Amino acid sequence: MSKDCLLVPACVRSEVNLYDEATQFDVLLNTLPVSKLNIYFLIHASQEINDMLTKISAILDDLAEDLKERFREIKIGIGKFSNNPTFQFIQASSGSTSE
Repeated sequence: MSKDCLLVPACVRSEVNLYDEATQFDVLLNTLPVSKLNIYFLIHASQEINDMLTKISAILDDLAEDLKERFREIKIGIGKFSNNPTFQFIQASSGSTSE
């Protein structure tokens, strides 16, 4: 596997379309002397979350094994966002208000 991209951790943002079969996501980290690493996959809500989870989980084991050699503590998270407001909770009507 070739490593074409060199990133020095600080604040790095990368966008990859995993639905494009031709897209390859190779990252080589040239790390500063740090012992902790947090990685967060942020998925737009318009994408099918199960498809994305399948693609991410396919690379997760190899990614974690590779990073465990260099970092004492690794946290990896997955979340989704939407440009439109979503309501997590709704208030159900308690019944008729007429007397």
